[in-house]
Amino acid sequence: FPSHDTRPSFILFYPMVILSSLYGYGWFGIVLSAFIIQVCFLPPKDQILIKYLPGVIKQFVFIGSSLMIHSLTAALSHTLQHSQKVENRLQITLDSIGDAVVSTDKEGRVDFMNPMAESLTEWSTDQASGKPLTEILCVVDPLLRIPIDLSMKAIQSDQSESILKHQMLVLEKSGKETVIEDSLAPIGGRGSHGEFVNTEGIVLAFRDVSEKFYKQLELEKVLQNLQESQEKFEKVIQNALS
Repeated sequence: FPSHDTRPSFILFYPMVILSSLYGYGWFGIVLSAFIIQVCFLPPKDQILIKYLPGVIKQFVFIGSSLMIHSLTAALSHTLQHSQKVENRLQITLDSIGDAVVSTDKEGRVDFMNPMAESLTEWSTDQASGKPLTEILCVVDPLLRIPIDLSMKAIQSDQSESILKHQMLVLEKSGKETVIEDSLAPIGGRGSHGEFVNTEGIVLAFRDVSEKFYKQLELEKVLQNLQESQEKFEKVIQNALS
């Protein structure tokens, strides 16, 4: 038989218990390990004397500790599986919604884009990952054509609310221009005055409103023309009556 100091041999079986627990066969791993220990590392029953009791005790300790490891590993595996399901569900939700969604880290570097955001920016997630948001999303005021700063410094400033509450014009890589409406939320929280606190990044959601925007401009132009015509008509009437 091997040396009666079976401690190193027992330790070698803990990885088997952990792996079998992770794959849902924890009890099988414990029973198999105990059987191998009994056959290979403990003397036959008819040779068990007082001097062999420490080895037997160690086997019971091994089984007890293995049960604890199995319970903890099974709980960890269940938590990881649940987290993966939640992550997958969130990913499917973000991919299927009609709004474009972009998130960044605390340095303002892109770390997520859903398919709609990829379409509107003409950047894939792989291409955009790690790049500054200002490089991926080049935006200007749709009327004044003044650049809008989407850097983390500007977003965290006191003026970030006013900057990000109106419509913006996205200048895409191909030269196409798309008017968007956006909403911004910090990954972290806000202070009592609306300022960002402990910000780990931002989530920017936006949608294409080009058709609505240009129809509104056209309507405003028509109303302005009508008003000018009305004023001219009133002047003609006044001149005719004077």
